[in-house]
Amino acid sequence: MEERLHADAEGLVVAVDKCPVRGLASAAGAADAGEDRGDDLVAEGEQGGDGIDAAHRVHAWVENSIRTGKDRGIGKLPSQSLAINGAWLAASLIAATLIAWLQLIALDGDLAAAEPRTLRCRVLHAAARLVRGARRRQLRIPATWPWADDITAAWQQITALPHAP
Repeated sequence: MEERLHADAEGLVVAVDKCPVRGLASAAGAADAGEDRGDDLVAEGEQGGDGIDAAHRVHAWVENSIRTGKDRGIGKLPSQSLAINGAWLAASLIAATLIAWLQLIALDGDLAAAEPRTLRCRVLHAAARLVRGARRRQLRIPATWPWADDITAAWQQITALPHAP
């Protein structure tokens, strides 16, 4: 699928070692600076280069989201059946949403921006139990687990949230 460029940009496609490479060239900075540069290329760091850099950052964010989505099960459809794959996709998206909220609300530090594989290893596969006693829920986790303090802090953040009316 071809990506649409803004009005001042043109796409450049060059074959390098049989791999297509795409670049952006823009004259947006020349108009802002009030001078005619004679060429359409605006180097990064000059006026106008920030817009191109921002476009690349957005594109990188989208690619990162797709990569982490595939790691969370969205890219592994289990069946030839559309209904089964639809159910798998719905479950994968619910899981991805729950992980995103967990990172946003409860996790701090490195775990707040961790990749899905890291979260599975450190948080989700922990040998912990939720027990109920004295009208309270408690988290039981071995003190020898390397990330026990982070998981306990996340549990305290979650239990401190106000209950829905």
